This record gives sequence, structure tokens and C-alpha cells, in this order.
Amino acid sequence: VALLREVLAAHDPTVASVGIAALRSWRDLDDRETIALSLAVAFDRAPNLLEAVCMLICSRRSALLDHLREDDVRVLLNRMIVLTRLEGHWTGEMLTGLAKRHGVLVAEFLFARADLGLGDEAPEDFRVIGYPHRHRHLALQDSPAVSDILERAWLWLRQHDGSAGWARYQIGEIFAVMFKLDSSPVVEFLDTMLDRATAGDLRWIGYILSNSHYRFIFKHRGFVERYLNRCKTVDAKLVKDAIGRLGGAATSGNWSGTPGEPMPR
Repeated sequence: VALLREVLAAHDPTVASVGIAALRSWRDLDDRETIALSLAVAFDRAPNLLEAVCMLICSRRSALLDHLREDDVRVLLNRMIVLTRLEGHWTGEMLTGLAKRHGVLVAEFLFARADLGLGDEAPEDFRVIGYPHRHRHLALQDSPAVSDILERAWLWLRQHDGSAGWARYQIGEIFAVMFKLDSSPVVEFLDTMLDRATAGDLRWIGYILSNSHYRFIFKHRGFVERYLNRCKTVDAKLVKDAIGRLGGAATSGNWSGTPGEPMPR
């Protein structure tokens, strides 16, 4: 085991990848030992190793995901935060699995990555999360901590009130990556804030809903009507902006297709 740990921690990615393959095929180790060895891989120095580590952690019918402790998740996410890209099937599977089990940590991780990406010193090729996951949200609405996560998400959004339009659009996309926008927890959260919503709140709701499924305005007509009425009450200029964003989502098919399949209409 000690020798394998040295191989996994090697600075040479080729050597470390051999260690990952050996660990994946070693059946005598219990789940906690396998997790500890997986965390020895320095994929923050060699990003190409991330997908292999994620595949390993997602193996054994999610047993390893189930046995990850909060400290383990923090180690993984702290290493992932510096990577310019988070792409690949197994990377997406691991993030989705972590979102289900450690939703608050994943949400805070995404906020921190987004702040890095919006900063002036971010590399040109920096992406908060891989493009494929935009079509398969992380399902944080199913987390037991969804109410807390939504509150944290809203506080984070409002910290960016002064951001440029392009940044606001990207932030709205991040919110849509985190949650299924037409799910009950998300719609109920947005609905409950309408009575006290300020102009800033209403603008952010518009940016978020511009990423919604094209059926959203029909599925949640009552909420949409209350949203538009609140916009009219607060500032009539908000109504035009809201209609434009909702209309764009309804007519462009944003977030409504399945990769590799024809659009549904």
C-alpha cells in the first residue's frame, strides 16, 4: 500500500495513471483505504488525471461516494477549484454525486470558481463548469439542504449587483447549472420572495429565467404572472426586460434539448 501511495502521488502523470489503474483493479482494499489512496493523486498539478480519479470514485456502485467524508470532499474540491476546465463524463458524474450528498460544499465551490472566472486574472480558457453539464444540471434542488443552498445562492447573486451585463448572464447560467429551474423548490423559493422583491431581485430572476426550459412560462404561468405584476409595481421598465428574457427562453429552446438528440419541437 505504501508503494502504491508513492506511485499515485508521483509528479509524473504517466506514473500516477499506472497507479490509478492498479488501484481500480485492487479488490482487497476497503472503501476508506481506497478513498485515502485516491486523494494522494495530485490532479491539481496534472489536470488530465482528474477524469480517471473521478471514474475511480464513482465506481463500486457509488459505495465510495457514499463513504466520502466532509474533509475528503473539501480536499477534492479545493484541488479542483484551481483547474481551468472541469470536463468529462466522470467529472460530471462525481460532481452530481457530491451535490446529492454534500450540496452546501458543492454550491460554495461553484460560487468560488465563478468568482475566479469573473476576475480580471482568470485564464482565457477558464470555465466554471464543463459545457455538457449545462444540459444536465447538478440537481441541487434534490439536496436535503436545498433551502440553505438557495439562500446562499441568492446572497451570492446579490453580491454581484454591480457586475457588467455579460457577467450577470454568466452568473445566471451558473445558477441554472446548479438547479433544475422548473423544480418545485426553486419556483417556490422565487415565488416567496416576490412580495418583498426589490428591483435588484427582479433583475436577477430575469437573468436566471432566461436559461429556463422553453415550457417554463406555460408550466408555471401563475408564478410568471405574479413576477410580471411585481415588476410593474416596482418599476415599469422592468416589465419589458422580464418579457424579453422570458420570451427568449420560450422561443430559443435554451436548456431544452438532449445532447445528441433532435430538439423536441
